Amino acid sequence: MSLKILTIEKFFLILFTLLSGPVYPDRLPDGFDWSGYNQSKVNQLIQVEQRDKRYNEYLHMQLSKQSLINGNLAMAKFHLTKVRNDENTLYRIKLRYLALISFIEGEFDTSLKYLNNPLLSGDIKYYARVCSLKMAIHLAKADSKAFRKDQAICNELNSRYGKNDFVWTETLSLILLGFENILDKGIIRSLRRVYGTIEYIQVWMKLALFVNQEDIIIDTIDELPIRTYQSKKIRELIAFAFYRKQNYEKAQAFIEDINTPNADNIRGNIMLKDNKLELAYGHFQLALSKRENSVNALERSIPLSWKLKQWEKGFNFTQRLFKKNQDQNKKDALLAAFQIQKDDFKGAGKKLEKLNKTYINFPPRKIQLMNSYNSLRQQDMNSLLFYSKVACNKGDGTNCWIYQQLLRWENLGQTIERDEKVITKDFSVDQLKNTPKIKPLSESIIIDQSDIEEIDSQDTKLNF
Repeated sequence: MSLKILTIEKFFLILFTLLSGPVYPDRLPDGFDWSGYNQSKVNQLIQVEQRDKRYNEYLHMQLSKQSLINGNLAMAKFHLTKVRNDENTLYRIKLRYLALISFIEGEFDTSLKYLNNPLLSGDIKYYARVCSLKMAIHLAKADSKAFRKDQAICNELNSRYGKNDFVWTETLSLILLGFENILDKGIIRSLRRVYGTIEYIQVWMKLALFVNQEDIIIDTIDELPIRTYQSKKIRELIAFAFYRKQNYEKAQAFIEDINTPNADNIRGNIMLKDNKLELAYGHFQLALSKRENSVNALERSIPLSWKLKQWEKGFNFTQRLFKKNQDQNKKDALLAAFQIQKDDFKGAGKKLEKLNKTYINFPPRKIQLMNSYNSLRQQDMNSLLFYSKVACNKGDGTNCWIYQQLLRWENLGQTIERDEKVITKDFSVDQLKNTPKIKPLSESIIIDQSDIEEIDSQDTKLNF
């Protein structure tokens, strides 16, 4: 057994030595007894240590890939920070992952910066692995010149991998260049007669949906080969076409036994249409459990979390939502609202402080309300005095009342936290709507007015 372990160690030692290049001994650490080690053993120990570091980097790279596939971009970036920026194979993979993460987050220029690194763009072997992503970025930026330039090279380099003659990118390039017939059903109609591989039919359906021609998919269902219906992806696309045409029964029938994020999103949307909020919320949670960055599921889960008072989940969903041209101020305001609801006033205060600086202390009305409420709950009377006055001047009656109460109570925030029993009468809004009965005042007669008049009429003599 010890012989096997020794053999494996030697194997990894040779492998990682070759990958890492020559290894030179560093200065020996202080406080350690090296008397039993010669220079050869010291060099071997250093090589073993570097082997372990290299193994950890490979492990973090695998975890980063797994997180990226699951849509957990934050965790993927964390694992990538554990990989060194040395000019080796791992660093090339790291650059690709960083470029993909930036693309998903809508940071196209940053993604191009990673892809244009000489380690990727300078070697034709590695360029072939990233050129498709570069083409996607050019499409997103509507840069037709750059797209055409990369398309010619990329298609040639990856021709043996293409299963559908690159019909997807070719058609999108026609849309980018402004060809009218793609929107006039010309190309889409012609593709109806080309039923090749499953991959080809799938791309054809995606293109039809992309140009809002779902009717073509529905009209062609009877013509599709029987083997087509064994593909879950194609059945998802057919269901989505029926969903767009508001034929929800047929849409659910096509995805009845499919448990994918897209299928869960379709089911969730149908439940949402019927105002079955809890069921819809459940379907969107299933979609997110399978794909953490599903924008469709996140966009619907956030308002449903608020409606169903799932504050913690709503806060987490809002943090995970990344969209192109996303208004960060609105996102911060929503995060602050969720934090207030879950009594995280300190965290909400940080978000509100950032928003106040952005709006120069005159934010929109909803943020003003959060400012005053958060200050009240944190018992910050100086801030409450300022924010309630600003909101009152903007016409908010509640803050006018709060501003008035600050003149009466030394610490209103502390006062509302008191748990003593409040003496009050039952009150309802309906009582204000009812006409009260007017009762005349009853006065207790202490001295009769007639006696006063009689005394006034008499002469009074005073003897001194």
